[in-house]
Amino acid sequence: MDHAEHPRTGPRTLLHAAVLAALCLLTFFPGLDTHGVTNWQEGQRLIVARDMQERGQWLVPTVHGKPYLAKPPMIYWAQLAVAGALGQRVELWHLRFVVALAGLLGVVATYGAARELFTPDRPTAAQRDSAARAALWSAALLATGILYVRAARIGELDILLVPFVACAVWGVAHAFRAHRVERRTSVPAVLLATAATTGAVLTKDPGLLYVALAAYGGVALWYACTRDPLDTAFLGFSRNARPTPAAPANPWLARAGAVLVGTAFFAAAAVNMRSPEELPGPLLIGAAGAWLGRVLGRLVQPRRAMAVLVAYSRTHPLLVLGVPAAARFGWAHLVAQRIGADRAASLAQAEVDDNIRPFIAEAPISNFETLVFGLGIGSILAFVAAFVLLRARPRLTPGAAVIAAWIVLSLIVFSVLGKGVQRYLTPMWPAWAMLAGWLAAHWCEPRPLQRSRALWLGAAVLALATAQTVQYGWLRDRLNAHRSPRDLVRALQASPFWTGPGQVFAFEYTSPALDYYAGGPVRAVGDPRALATMYAGEAWTIERFRRRLEQDGRAILIYRDGPIPGTDLPPAVERLREAGLAVEPLDSLPEFRIDNGRTPMRAAVVKQSSSD
Repeated sequence: MDHAEHPRTGPRTLLHAAVLAALCLLTFFPGLDTHGVTNWQEGQRLIVARDMQERGQWLVPTVHGKPYLAKPPMIYWAQLAVAGALGQRVELWHLRFVVALAGLLGVVATYGAARELFTPDRPTAAQRDSAARAALWSAALLATGILYVRAARIGELDILLVPFVACAVWGVAHAFRAHRVERRTSVPAVLLATAATTGAVLTKDPGLLYVALAAYGGVALWYACTRDPLDTAFLGFSRNARPTPAAPANPWLARAGAVLVGTAFFAAAAVNMRSPEELPGPLLIGAAGAWLGRVLGRLVQPRRAMAVLVAYSRTHPLLVLGVPAAARFGWAHLVAQRIGADRAASLAQAEVDDNIRPFIAEAPISNFETLVFGLGIGSILAFVAAFVLLRARPRLTPGAAVIAAWIVLSLIVFSVLGKGVQRYLTPMWPAWAMLAGWLAAHWCEPRPLQRSRALWLGAAVLALATAQTVQYGWLRDRLNAHRSPRDLVRALQASPFWTGPGQVFAFEYTSPALDYYAGGPVRAVGDPRALATMYAGEAWTIERFRRRLEQDGRAILIYRDGPIPGTDLPPAVERLREAGLAVEPLDSLPEFRIDNGRTPMRAAVVKQSSSD
């Protein structure tokens, strides 16, 4: 290592971190709560955190007193910590501050991980500078990525995975470098990876999977493809033995693995096809299986497999992945002691059934479409970079192997096991941005007698950041305020008919956003088959609603002013009046629309019909 470089490294790193922090502050933070809650996930995180705060209960997430174990508690703990530090009740501002801060930390962690992955084992000063520039572009393109900005602006929990996963990959990559260069274990790097993975798995269960795929999948991928000498001195034995040359992998094993795994994946996905138009999905899954089978076939070669085990012995996956898994199990065990093992198991199984849908034909198509636009400018550059690399086929470096595994294995797993939901790929965006950042750094290298391309790309990044700030900080509420029930509920609270959230009901509709703005549970009434969104409880029948009106005299009811998609039920007002209820619509209320703005909602005062 050239010690003369150290005086330049610190200031350059601080400058890059300051630039990235300023970019994130501009993009993620202005107008945090100007637009109301429209997203189901965001509303649910709010009412759970508020319920935990009001009950003084930090261990078991609850919705209106009922256990809600769909996700681990990290995002609720973060909201409670911010609100508690300010001495405030949990509000929308706290949730959006948490996700915006996670977005900023994810960008900074991506910068650190990218510098580690782009830097060669024994770098020159020029190579360090090149790695730093590529890392800066990677993080900047991530910070302005379309779906990444959305995740940092909407209170969904997937963005919290990004800083944890990026730091875990950073730690494992550094430990892998210590193994290759110095044949030792880097204890600080392993501890960083362990702590970061623990944070990831307490945020969302797939966090553990992302670290395993990106970090340790990248190690295995490098040994499957490298022609470098292989270190097979297991656990320090024969430490003085020199690495042995990598034997060529048996091409027949690689081809057999590709055929067998690819065919199995294609057949499993083809079974779930509903029409011939879905054939591209199984074909993509089959191609992914063929690639995976080819890699596994190369790893069957004994010395390559032994080299992977040696690398794992110094990067400690049992510690990095085992401790977080134990922490997740420990939390679940404590929760089961509080609410009962059978109930906890039932809630956990319901979450698994809802999220794991193996070999869905349209999932890979949806994931590929997400790659096309998810990072905006970054997605364009990443596709160009992938084309350039596939055509040139340069020597695979360990860092490139980790980036490739982070992208490809994540896409394979979430195309095979998932439903093709965009937000599930959020922890993969740093790797996609690194691919774009590599190309940007090479494209923007200074050239004699030419205007710097970095100025043009930097201007485009800044323009995209500014446009998204305007969109989320001001324009979104101005154009789409009617997508949130905020203004409608506030107008009802100011009306003489409001006596509290217990007197407010929703007819065949439910949303945690209603509960949040009403300040308590808004009970759903009517035919459960017509409910458009998730609901943590049973809907009341109209007969039960009538009995409640006999006691209270009247209630406020929010209902659709139009047909219910997917049903042939008569309009809500007709069915309510046929049930013997008097419906008096309230006029001049703020607009509220659902079904992506297609269906207007109205509010009415409902009483027992005078003819009864």
